[in-house]
Amino acid sequence: MLPTSWQTPRWLLRANRAIARSPAALVVAGGGLLSLAVMPALPLLKPLFHVPGNGVGAMTVAGYPKGWDYAVLVILFLIAGAGGLIAAFLAGRIRSEAAESDGDDRVDPLIARPHGRMITMAIASAIALAMLPVSDHPYQLVDAYHEGENLSPASVMMAGGRPYRNVFFMHGLATDGGLDLLVLGSPPNPVRSRRLRAVLTAMTLALLVPIAAEISPTILGVILAALASLAALAAGELPAFSYFRLLPLLLMVWLTLAFLRRGKPLPLMAAAAFAGAGLLWSVDVGLFAVAGFYAWLFARSLLPGERRPIVSAKLMAASGAITLLVPLLILMSVHGDISRFFRDTFLRLPECFDAVYSLPAPPLASPALLLHPLEAAAWLDTPSARYYLPMIGWGLLAALAWRAAARGNRLRAEAMLLVAVTAFFEMRTAAGRAGWAHSRMCVPLLGIALVSFGLEPLARSLRGRSSPWKWVLALCGLVVVAGAYRYLEIQANATYLTKYYRTYRQRLRPDPSFVPFPNPRAKDLYTYKQEADDLGALSRFSDSRLQGPIFDFSGEKDLYYMLDRTASTRCQDIPYLSDPTLGREALHQLERRPPVFVVVRGLEVLHNVDGVTYEQRTPWLARWIDEHYPQRIKVGSFVVGLPKDQ
Repeated sequence: MLPTSWQTPRWLLRANRAIARSPAALVVAGGGLLSLAVMPALPLLKPLFHVPGNGVGAMTVAGYPKGWDYAVLVILFLIAGAGGLIAAFLAGRIRSEAAESDGDDRVDPLIARPHGRMITMAIASAIALAMLPVSDHPYQLVDAYHEGENLSPASVMMAGGRPYRNVFFMHGLATDGGLDLLVLGSPPNPVRSRRLRAVLTAMTLALLVPIAAEISPTILGVILAALASLAALAAGELPAFSYFRLLPLLLMVWLTLAFLRRGKPLPLMAAAAFAGAGLLWSVDVGLFAVAGFYAWLFARSLLPGERRPIVSAKLMAASGAITLLVPLLILMSVHGDISRFFRDTFLRLPECFDAVYSLPAPPLASPALLLHPLEAAAWLDTPSARYYLPMIGWGLLAALAWRAAARGNRLRAEAMLLVAVTAFFEMRTAAGRAGWAHSRMCVPLLGIALVSFGLEPLARSLRGRSSPWKWVLALCGLVVVAGAYRYLEIQANATYLTKYYRTYRQRLRPDPSFVPFPNPRAKDLYTYKQEADDLGALSRFSDSRLQGPIFDFSGEKDLYYMLDRTASTRCQDIPYLSDPTLGREALHQLERRPPVFVVVRGLEVLHNVDGVTYEQRTPWLARWIDEHYPQRIKVGSFVVGLPKDQ
């Protein structure tokens, strides 16, 4: 008999009994088909949403109601979950109560072997060592835009600037300069920062193994789940991507799963601590970790059955206090501005990101794909599939969690629910800036869920069956494996991984055709001769001017670091200055600390983000520069603005 409380309504008890009798395949089929069926109606909701404000970007110029994209994903998640439960209920009403179990809930999802920990550590170490040479690119060309996002804030803090008081962080204190500050050294060497990020990336990707080990009952399943998640992240195709930003979220998931296995409060409080620290590591990832953790704490109380392990009111209060106190203590230890941290994290960034940096979602899929298998197979390798399918999958996983709880397997249900709700919030990464890399960054748990909650239970359900349904299930499994092989880009990941292994020794020394940067702060960095000449000319020009701050309107965010100059404004990212609040703050700072000179133009591609120029984004700033720095001189390929009297 299922453990239920006396407050549970009788109709819900009957529904849970019916859901418990239903095969898992019907949950997946019902929710998936209903999600595809409602897709044609979703564009009808578009007029209900407004174009984002508080900034200027691709969405505002195109007049695109970005809120509709978020609504679509939430609707697909809810429809998939509700559709799966409805299908399970209807099938369970028909099916006999004495129906045979599917076998997918007879195995505890948590590994409980004496040797399990050592094997898990060995597999994790192997993956870390395998990913380290792939992530290590010490002499790659400088990305002035993205690398400047961490080098220039680090430069401000090296000069005594306070976090958040003197620096506006786009991503977070750690990822935008804090890590660099620890290793740059004196004289600074950016290669050290690159090597640190490579090590952190390898360690972060290795965390997929202990997470898989908590929910997969076999060692083979752990290995396949971790490899599938690596492929979902495109870890082989995007070796230099900032996967280390996922560290606090993965730690939160792992420690929460450990709490489910052990029932001790320490892992839960540690999970709350890492979620809170994530707000300073990478703001978006930290917010997803906090939201996923507390959404799971709430949602677990809705599952049928007895809650084990129990989270008392005192433990919940302690977890909440830890989540709040950890970032505050870190900020106080580094003399950060606590007030600005809260304003930037919970007001400025959320209110203006959609207007400034968001991109439109891919087109919705057509339900007609169900009638054309070849077209459906081709669709799996499109941005649309990689954007919409994960959210449908997380809705189905939430429905399967309810089914597992109704069948009496509470631990399995809570593990599934944790993965589903955390991944649900993390899809905000893809939804906000829908693109190739961001659609992969948001699915580190996808491969683990597919193998541990999908393929492994399916394989177990085939054992001992002799009915014709066994071959139907086997065929479904083959279809899923074939679709996953295409969707996860297994072949592309393997091809690129082989390439990076072959070229690793070559990448440990600079390309002979490149020349070193002439700037002292760019030690051991190399580039094309023309770029080195241009930056050298700008550096000599900067050295010939008076000491003081400068302002970069070109979009080459590394100039503050390269020229060893402070910025006149706290926010060094021009697109964010299109937000009225940040714009007013920047104008006040420019008037109070006028720059010695303004870099008006550099690489044209960096002056035009998402097809919108900086003049379109911040016309007031362009006018201010023309008024106060009307003189223009050419320094290499850079255009520099000087005051009237110089």
